Amino acid sequence: KTTTATALASHAIDAEDEAMMMMMRANNCANSDTCSIEEAEKYLNEILHIQSSCASGTLSSDLVCDDVNFPSEVIAGLRDKIQNQ
Repeated sequence: KTTTATALASHAIDAEDEAMMMMMRANNCANSDTCSIEEAEKYLNEILHIQSSCASGTLSSDLVCDDVNFPSEVIAGLRDKIQNQ
């Protein structure tokens, strides 16, 4: 059982790190002239999926789930990029 708990804890850390990296990439895309509409749409879907995971309790990361301002800014930036191109 200890191995399973360790594996689960390790997976949770990986998921949190991956979610934060995705948020940072999405933010970079939103503020980049070289990020395509297709990429922006992909990132928007990923960020919405991350938020859904936070709401359902599947993901519990202080940095990703508790800060509502940063994801909102990223989503707004991506939507602006998609609508303006």
